[in-house]
Amino acid sequence: MIRDDFLMRQLAQFIQLLRHVLKMMKEQRFETALASIDLEFERYFGLNSAAIGGMTQAEFLAVLESASSGPIEGTERAILAALLKEAGTAHAAFAHQSASEGCYLRALELLLPGSSEALEKQSIGVTVEDLHKLLRGVTLPREVQQGLFRYYEGRGDFASAEDVLFDMLAREPGNIELLDAGVAFFQRLLSLSDDCLTKGRLPRDEVRSGLAELEASRA
Repeated sequence: MIRDDFLMRQLAQFIQLLRHVLKMMKEQRFETALASIDLEFERYFGLNSAAIGGMTQAEFLAVLESASSGPIEGTERAILAALLKEAGTAHAAFAHQSASEGCYLRALELLLPGSSEALEKQSIGVTVEDLHKLLRGVTLPREVQQGLFRYYEGRGDFASAEDVLFDMLAREPGNIELLDAGVAFFQRLLSLSDDCLTKGRLPRDEVRSGLAELEASRA
């Protein structure tokens, strides 16, 4: 009960901070926005956004669980992801590329395998798609790519799932585990209707072509 009360108070503070930060970012007050985020992060985590961006996913999750006295879920993850996304954008304004990409990546990891639905309902959301676009050209960790692959398939965005799959295979072309996962993916798609595949931007002929390519690679 005490932990729940603490989390609710902290969540309310994060939401209030995020609203202020979004206003400052809209006004291009990047330095002030970043300072506000870092002040709260240092108070809560003992780390600023650049330090968080330099962590691994496992390290950051350990810090989160320590600060919250347990796992964090749902809305808290989404709010923190939104704050990290804005921190990444503020760092980008000052050409802090490493810090910017690190913040975007930590934010993306927080939303996978969940979603930002809680934030979207409050009209201050950030989505997996937003963060993935901001990280285009960045070599993502395998576990993040796997999370994106599952996320896009689950959302019915089969073309994006295929893109992530082939990105992984480009890095590890002979990986049997990936090839098997890809074959299973295309086989699942073949069981769907043409309408469903069209909505997912991956027509049946492209599904068959992808399946044939992976089966040939696996042979």
